[in-house]
Formats: sequence, C-alpha cells, structure tokens
Amino acid sequence: MATMNAINLLIALALTAPATLAIAAELAISTADGIVRAGKQKKLLKINGIGYTHRTRTGVYMGGYLRDGQGAASAAIAYVSHDLKQEKYWPLPTGVAQFFIYQGRLHVLDDSGNTFFEENEHWQPGQWHFPPSWKVVYSDAFLIACRAHDLAKEAPPRRNGCIAPQKNWEIAIDWAITPPTMCHNRFMIRQYRHGPNAANMPFDLVQFDPDNGKEIARKRGVTETKDICSVKFP
Repeated sequence: MATMNAINLLIALALTAPATLAIAAELAISTADGIVRAGKQKKLLKINGIGYTHRTRTGVYMGGYLRDGQGAASAAIAYVSHDLKQEKYWPLPTGVAQFFIYQGRLHVLDDSGNTFFEENEHWQPGQWHFPPSWKVVYSDAFLIACRAHDLAKEAPPRRNGCIAPQKNWEIAIDWAITPPTMCHNRFMIRQYRHGPNAANMPFDLVQFDPDNGKEIARKRGVTETKDICSVKFP
C-alpha cells in the first residue's frame, strides 16, 4: 500500500504542478500559513492552505483558502506582486484545482470542474466544464483534460481517460504515472498495465489524432518513461 500511495502522489505532482516553497529567487511562499518573503521583506497573506500557484512577470497567483473571524474557510484566489506591495483576493465557489493558460489568458479550473478566466482584474466564468478531478493537459490550440487511473486497490471503478469538448471526442483508456501529452501533432497516452509491479513493466504507447480522438498507432513493450515524445514509431 505504501508503494501505491507513493505512485499516486507522483501522478498528482505530475498533473497538477502544486505550490512550491521557492516560486522565484526573490519570492518564496510558505504554502501552509501564507507567509510570503521577498529578500528581507515578509508579508502574511489573508490566504493559507495554498495548493496551487502560477507565476507571472509581475507576481504570483495562488489558490488556497481565506478564513473568517470564526475560523471558517472559503476557497479563493490570491495575487501578490514580487515586491509585496500589491495583494488581491477573489472568492471561488470551490477550491482551485489548477491554473493554466488558454488563448493568452490565465484560467483556473476548480474542484467542481468549472473554469474561470481573468479579465480586467476579475474572474469570469469560463465556457468549459470538466468532470471533477480531471486536469487540463493541453491548452495551446484547444483544451484536452484527462483523469488518471486510480492505483489504490480500494478505489471504486470510475471514469478515466481524456476528453476534448471543442473537438467532440472522448478517449476511455486507463493511464497512470506519465500524463498524456501532445507530441509532434499527435496526442500520446501511456496505457496503464494492471498488476502489482505495473509501474516497472513495459507498456503500450498509443498515438491519437487530436482532431478526432481516433487511435493512429500503438507501440507495445515501451520502457521509456521520462520522454515519451522521443519514442519512435514505425
């Protein structure tokens, strides 16, 4: 079980890029208590429990929780400038699950699968909605969101795979460890093999057409895990 928990943690880290203590050389964030440091300066933010961040040229956006005088927590987005002179807060219906860039704008995916985008220093509801716990893995020309196979043995069956709402396709496939990615105009998924030593077993690497979600090619017995884009197909 310890091995399974470690593997699940690797999946979460690979997909969601959570907050780190060192966001930039001049700006560090304590994700638990919301203390921000820039050189010798320090500021206590109104937000804590920070799980996700996005760094920009001027500052850092964070997803976490605001607490009221009675200790009740509510989901929010916070922003702090690199010089600590500006800070802003925006409430959200549910917690931040991911920051991503789409069409040149910063977007947020929340825990319910709703999207929001920043416009004129306000967060507006986005057009796209994904199932809860799915993450955006591609957002250059259109959006693709995916959900990994749950490696915990006690987990009930659930909907796994990838979906592209603008292209009207969905791929039902079990995958884990390595997030799906776009490689040379082909959408690549490392298909998960079930078994007690699945993380170390050769796997099938599958190419899909990103325009229609149809399988183009499949290579069996692949062992490369760090850079699946480097794998050569016949």
